[in-house]
Amino acid sequence: MPVGQETRERLVSKYPYCVSAAIPKESYALNQDVSTMATANVILVREGIPQEIVCQITRAILEHLDEFRSAHPSIKNFKPEMAVLGNVLPYHPGAERYFREIGLLE
Repeated sequence: MPVGQETRERLVSKYPYCVSAAIPKESYALNQDVSTMATANVILVREGIPQEIVCQITRAILEHLDEFRSAHPSIKNFKPEMAVLGNVLPYHPGAERYFREIGLLE
């Protein structure tokens, strides 16, 4: 469903977990790309998982994106800096630690 620019901007400012997105025309044999809205992908973990384990999982994902891209086309255009866009819930301390280590968070 196409969503106009003004509406996308309003939604992003009100709901930080929303992001502007485009559905490539090739996805559904369309005549043009479709500007729309999406929500950020989220990996949820329990609070009780040790910080070091979550840090290692986060590192493994972001340092092996090519392998993830080959497994699923929905992350074809995903970049590490997108991992901290549209925060839905507070980051687990382990993920936050890794994001700080690589400069994605201050």
